[in-house]
Amino acid sequence: MNLIDRLLGCAYGQALGDAYGLSTEFQKHCEVASTYPDATQLIPFPNYVQTQHSARWIRGDWTDDTDQWLLLMETLSEHDGDVKIFVRKLNMWIRHGFPEFDDFGGLGLGVNVAKVKSTTIQMCQTTHFDPRCVASCVAVCLAIAYIIRSPDNDVESLIGRVQQETLTTVGDDLLPIYREEFLWYTSQDRTLDDLRLDDEKVLGYTFKCLAAGFYGLRSTRSFQETLNDLIRQGGDADTNGAVCGAMYGARHGYKALPSEWLRAMPYKKWFDKKILALLKRQNLT
Repeated sequence: MNLIDRLLGCAYGQALGDAYGLSTEFQKHCEVASTYPDATQLIPFPNYVQTQHSARWIRGDWTDDTDQWLLLMETLSEHDGDVKIFVRKLNMWIRHGFPEFDDFGGLGLGVNVAKVKSTTIQMCQTTHFDPRCVASCVAVCLAIAYIIRSPDNDVESLIGRVQQETLTTVGDDLLPIYREEFLWYTSQDRTLDDLRLDDEKVLGYTFKCLAAGFYGLRSTRSFQETLNDLIRQGGDADTNGAVCGAMYGARHGYKALPSEWLRAMPYKKWFDKKILALLKRQNLT
């Protein structure tokens, strides 16, 4: 598996995880189980049972998570991570979405590790200033940076390194109680049931999404099985799926993603052009 395959795996895994997660977004675990009672079967994609929420998108489409990921990638590659440019792009997206899709508004590489951390913090704080959010973003980006460059490393050793480096990076900004919580959510011992992803009181809690990502990074099963078990938990399933898919794809590569699901994304050709342009700007093609 080469570098390009892992980069593409991260990008397309993120978009596909987002699109698949939309099928159960904002549902309770019990509601998902009622709609899809046979837990041995995959929730179908893109022909899942639409809800009032998911019906706002074309079947197979990604959501705001991938839109904003694209804005970040454009800012990093075209403008060297200029936060002001990102803010402008974000404001434009909020008002108009991507006109190529007839949007009316936005719907709801890591060689230099120091650069990865500093850029991640700047971009995160543009929209999410809370130190817990910063810690989550730093951990995800460090994990992806390391796994892309050294895919043969022991995953648990890599995660341990990421945990400690993240806590060192955020320092005293992250209170002791949240440092313990960060380690709890990223622990190898956590199960999907432990995470209570459909808890309405903390539905979009950053450490829950972080844990979903590390669940994807640790998985040695197929992409379909990994994401299916995750989104069956309900909750903020598109965001959880996006981060899970990105980290799974960064480890296992583009070739590990289901081709029939990729073809089901209605704007894949547009996405292909975007990703190719990003790779060219980084002299990777």
